[in-house]
Amino acid sequence: MPLHEPCAACAATGETLESALMRLDAGRPGTALTQSSDVKALVAYIIERHHRYIREALPVLYSMLRTLVDAHGDAHPELQLVLDSLRELGCDLVNHLAKEEHLLFPAIVALADAERAGLPADSAFTTLCHPIRAMESDHDRANRLMGRIRTLANHFVPPPDACAGWRLCFVALEQFESDLHAHVHLESYVLFPRALELERTAL
Repeated sequence: MPLHEPCAACAATGETLESALMRLDAGRPGTALTQSSDVKALVAYIIERHHRYIREALPVLYSMLRTLVDAHGDAHPELQLVLDSLRELGCDLVNHLAKEEHLLFPAIVALADAERAGLPADSAFTTLCHPIRAMESDHDRANRLMGRIRTLANHFVPPPDACAGWRLCFVALEQFESDLHAHVHLESYVLFPRALELERTAL
């Protein structure tokens, strides 16, 4: 959410909240990178850390949920709904990653290279505004689908009699959610604004 919304809710200034968030984030992987202005390194980090994680985690989560549905689906039909929603989210994400890796990210990298070389940018897009808006729309949809999954999964709290596999699956789902939020934040609030600033200075 935009910074001013939580600030209004807790009567804090943007500077106070941003400072607190940076203290919480200190020492986490990628923190120094997110504070750097190197968009090429940031793109590489996002692909290697977050895109790779999604591609590796989704098949595992599908398998875990399929096993739960087979074992407990009659008594807990919500498990099938969680699986269906995750498949919908997964399909969206796989398409989203491809668009970023083959279209938007190369354009951002080309812009950074041109800026370093002092040359005009050679981009497939007239402006990055439109593809970035499309990616942010994808982010909004992904967040909504992830919210639906969280609700259907009882906020990832398994029932008291849940088996070990059920508990492990919900831990993995919550980790997936956490990584997705970090991924979306890094793109929407760090990479994309920097890319647009690069584009403005290149004009």
